[in-house]
Amino acid sequence: MSQNLKWKFEENQAAAIEGPAHPGMAHFTGDRETSIIREAIQNSLDAAEAPDGTGTVVVNFQHKMLDGDLLATDSLARHIQYAIDSPHNEEKYLPGFERAKDLLGGGGSPIESLCITDSNTTGATDIRHNNRPTFWETLTKGEGLTNKPQKDAAGSFGIGKFASFVATPLRTVLYNTAYLENGHLRQRFMGKAILVSHKGKSGTQYKRIGYLGNGFNSLKDAKVPDGLQLKKPGTAIHIPGYSFNDGLEEWEKRGIDIVLSNYFHAIIHGGLEVNVGDSKINANTYKHYLQDIEDKMVQNYIRVSLGKPVDRYSADDVGDISIRIEVNKETRNKKIALVRDAGMLITTDRKHIFPKLAMLPTHWWGFTAIIECKSKGEALLKQAESPRHDQISIDNISDEDLRKKAKGLFDEIGRWCYQVIKEIVEPDPGSDSESVDELAEFLPIEGDESQDTGHDNPNNQGDPVVTQPIQSLRAPWKPKKTRPKKEEKKPTETPGNGDVIPYRKGEKKGKKGEKRQANLQPQSFVGVRFRKGSNDAHSVIVAFEQPETTPTKIEMLSVGEDGTKYPMGIRKASVGGESLQVVDDNLFSLPDAEPGERREIEIFTREPVTDKTFSIRFFEE
Repeated sequence: MSQNLKWKFEENQAAAIEGPAHPGMAHFTGDRETSIIREAIQNSLDAAEAPDGTGTVVVNFQHKMLDGDLLATDSLARHIQYAIDSPHNEEKYLPGFERAKDLLGGGGSPIESLCITDSNTTGATDIRHNNRPTFWETLTKGEGLTNKPQKDAAGSFGIGKFASFVATPLRTVLYNTAYLENGHLRQRFMGKAILVSHKGKSGTQYKRIGYLGNGFNSLKDAKVPDGLQLKKPGTAIHIPGYSFNDGLEEWEKRGIDIVLSNYFHAIIHGGLEVNVGDSKINANTYKHYLQDIEDKMVQNYIRVSLGKPVDRYSADDVGDISIRIEVNKETRNKKIALVRDAGMLITTDRKHIFPKLAMLPTHWWGFTAIIECKSKGEALLKQAESPRHDQISIDNISDEDLRKKAKGLFDEIGRWCYQVIKEIVEPDPGSDSESVDELAEFLPIEGDESQDTGHDNPNNQGDPVVTQPIQSLRAPWKPKKTRPKKEEKKPTETPGNGDVIPYRKGEKKGKKGEKRQANLQPQSFVGVRFRKGSNDAHSVIVAFEQPETTPTKIEMLSVGEDGTKYPMGIRKASVGGESLQVVDDNLFSLPDAEPGERREIEIFTREPVTDKTFSIRFFEE
């Protein structure tokens, strides 16, 4: 049957101009191996035969030589030449199309390919429900929509399928699937190519997308070529023209690294097995491959993932969230991994998880945490994922009302996560550590992420100190309408650790060139934190509530034993990671903020604050 296969492109009667920059493919032009492996495994997990997570989905990545007749190479080569000649093509894409033409020059010769096959899945069923597109139709012809068996499926944009097209100069993928219908095993096959709009030899105008099968339809059941039929439910994706640039052995090593780095949670809990070439990675074998993983933090994530959650809750519109934590007092390295649904790692970048977790106190002990989110229905968390599934942001939610709702929910989730982690990793105020003693009296102040690594072991190989899990199981969580205001800490409650010079009423501003007088005062001086730095200087973090008028200058003075105040040199300063202007050892241009808003200024002094007592003065023009 395969020798009769031909590519068919739809006639472009509207003369649409379709260039080579396909929007779905644009998301995956970076690391092609990571994109393909992540997206393929995610799609397989979403089609798990046991959607409750009790089964093990198996995914195989294999190098194969694909029969040129199955690809209809002669037919495809003609359209690629038309695409090269098309005025709708672009110069920077032409080398890729030329490579594609060279790959097909053998006229039916085998084509090097990457074949991805899954099992213990339902397959991409071609059964219509409620007049909705079938899963098979969505896979082969859908753009911008997803129609997966589970409402909480990880894929939510319907563009993951395009990762495969980026991986080959042929811009072509073949699909085949098998699924059960009334006890019978059904088969489907179709090929798809994404080129550019082009003109054929006879002058006929064609659109850029072409299909391989029965015209624009799939080959079904017995008409599927023998070499592609599956013996049990599952789906196979063939990427012809895939280049294993550094050799097959190196590609397989890289593939194992990507699999374990992104799906460690699913693998160690038995929900996933991945075969890369002859290497089998599952709950029983993964340890054999850990020593070769490039990111050594993966070993820490795996160790934490094997532990029991320290706390959890269930939130409407989000799902069930649990936290696992391991503390290491030998480091200040704070690592959090967000894992969602079937076990895919979303991100380890804290600023791309929940806002509250972006900045954590530097005095906390080092820790590794796994936040696992199991979505419910059309969860907001799923909608907030980026198309590449590598970050969480409310900006990814198109509906304005849902975006506002998500912001409130994510803020509350972040505060919940923050509090759970704080209860476990904040140092004991009774510790004999000098830095802990200094901090114990003050409210926690979020630190600069760049400071976290000052005492780190890069590979975090020290023996971890594992805390005892919190025994409580929190009741179903509901977002608060208003956040309770924290009790202010007045200067009198922290004697000897800083004060604010009150402004003097009735004192006028000096003339130009004269020293200006302090005439602004924060509404409340909340607290300070000292951190010893290089050359015996200090990093001082001052927290206060924004005064009614934004200060334009801040002066820092050290206070001697006799009460004498003398200027302290400010080397640099920042608010929320944003650098501030420092001129002549004084701070200028504090960013605008709402009156009463809590501000946290980190000031790096030129000389040590030996007695840890100082004053700050706020000025306005």
